[in-house]
Amino acid sequence: MAFPQRMYARYPCRIAAVLRCPSRRAGLSAEVRDIGMGGALVRLRADIRDPDVELDLPTGEEILTLRASVVRRAGPAPDDPFARQYALVFDPHFSERHKLLRLVDRVRRKLGPKS
Repeated sequence: MAFPQRMYARYPCRIAAVLRCPSRRAGLSAEVRDIGMGGALVRLRADIRDPDVELDLPTGEEILTLRASVVRRAGPAPDDPFARQYALVFDPHFSERHKLLRLVDRVRRKLGPKS
């Protein structure tokens, strides 16, 4: 499957998350390094080979579970030679899009000037 050019802005962040892969029994501790409506860059200390994963993100009120596909293995994290980075593209269920929008908007607003 070919993925189109990125359509949404990404915003830097550091959000603790859990990445779940079909080939692994337990979820993997991960850190989201940037996020947007279309996807995220995720850092974790594991090598994953699954093309499709699920990402559990805390929203403050609940855990948002997003279906995602790994579109690129970005290699070692610059600040941790044992960590790997993966670019994900989201395929959220329509009922989850508004929750993702609220999360991305909170991350985006932290970058802007204080009101």
